[in-house]
Amino acid sequence: MLPSIPADPSVGLRHGVLREHYECVRTIGQGAHGAAILAMRIEDNEEVVVKQIHLGWMDDKARQEALKEVRLLSQFDHVNITHYYECVLEEVSMFPACAHCQEGANVHALQFAPSLDTPSWHECAKPHLRPSFEDLL
Repeated sequence: MLPSIPADPSVGLRHGVLREHYECVRTIGQGAHGAAILAMRIEDNEEVVVKQIHLGWMDDKARQEALKEVRLLSQFDHVNITHYYECVLEEVSMFPACAHCQEGANVHALQFAPSLDTPSWHECAKPHLRPSFEDLL
């Protein structure tokens, strides 16, 4: 049994039922702890990406790191960082919802923005060159 994770309105962390607010369109990615799902927000028909993070497979330290990621995402307000909306806690999963970048909008910005001192998208895909969150601040 997972320990109870308290809601935190200051970072958009709430308990709820995901399908009451989002309609799943399709899975767009899969990872070790869950999936990235293209979804439609019911209230305004906006496309978003909901990341499913299955907390049941994680130890307490990993769960705390996942919560830390959500808290960190909620603090960003920058044009080069995908906008975070909220995170829904449901059963043994958490579902952070973020803006959907249409047709690789971030790829275009990274490849064709010479004024930015930023590596290309392909360089970011190399783990040893990937910038950390601290580097982006």
